[in-house]
Amino acid sequence: MKQSEILVVMYHHVHGPQVPHLAGLHGVQAEDFRRQLITLRKHYTPISYNELRDALDRGAQLPDRCVLITFDDGTIDHYRTAFPILVEEGYSGLFFIISDAAERGALTQVHLRHLLDRHLGRGKLKPLFMERYRAQGGKDEDLEVFPEDVVRKAYRWDDAETARFKYAVNFGMAPEIRNAVLHALIDEHLPKSAAELGREFYLTWDQAAEMRRAGMDIGGHSHRHEALAMLDEEALRRDLITCRDMLDRKLGPETGRAFSYPYGKAQHYSQTVVECVKELGFADGFANIQGVNHIEGRGVDHGRFHWHRIDPKDLPAYIPTG
Repeated sequence: MKQSEILVVMYHHVHGPQVPHLAGLHGVQAEDFRRQLITLRKHYTPISYNELRDALDRGAQLPDRCVLITFDDGTIDHYRTAFPILVEEGYSGLFFIISDAAERGALTQVHLRHLLDRHLGRGKLKPLFMERYRAQGGKDEDLEVFPEDVVRKAYRWDDAETARFKYAVNFGMAPEIRNAVLHALIDEHLPKSAAELGREFYLTWDQAAEMRRAGMDIGGHSHRHEALAMLDEEALRRDLITCRDMLDRKLGPETGRAFSYPYGKAQHYSQTVVECVKELGFADGFANIQGVNHIEGRGVDHGRFHWHRIDPKDLPAYIPTG
């Protein structure tokens, strides 16, 4: 098999007039997304996840330099904004769905925080959150439990204080207290309930099925978007089984779906997580660790469960010169 180079790009939000309620969240504008696809095609051959899987499973040949476009979280802009542009530009995207979000619009803690940040304005959420967090038994020390280099690597685009707060909310706080505080702040400060916001925030199973019929690939992104390495084994298996079974039930059984690890850094998906993802029938695992991939060695042991991806902001560093 030819040892192809594979660049995997990881998108979150693609903004445009079709999704005004998502304005202000981290992402790219629709016109920039289209320009990136056009630029990438000049240097890489776009491939689908099915083509990548054929190369790994059956030895099909890939071009020397390929690009695979992926999307995490299954938000509504993927359907309304990114999907039409992909079709127009001749790309197939791989979309990773949070099954609880697609099923009932259940907002993850990440998206609860994003919505509060956008509504309240820069720097306003932390003091409000911490006041309620302390009142429910939380401690300020929960903000300081992680090394600075780990925090900065996870949130490269934020200032140090914001990065530390975000990391602590996601990984350092008791989930039941954290979630109660976030929902209370949503109820107090936003004009709609978390349930209403969630139904507007994520794509539906019917929309995912439409995208699949049009040549897009749909993968799993867990059931509730927790850091899987931090769950005990019973909770881990329950989450992943629910995600897999819901994908099968809503979109039809499929052998060899892809999986994207929530948060996706090395500390967020342990070897136990990889073993469970593989055991439950997912064929490949995609991380949030920067780098280019090569086909060589991917079919051996767990090589297929450590695909690297890059953020769109890093694209210039991966566009060949000359």
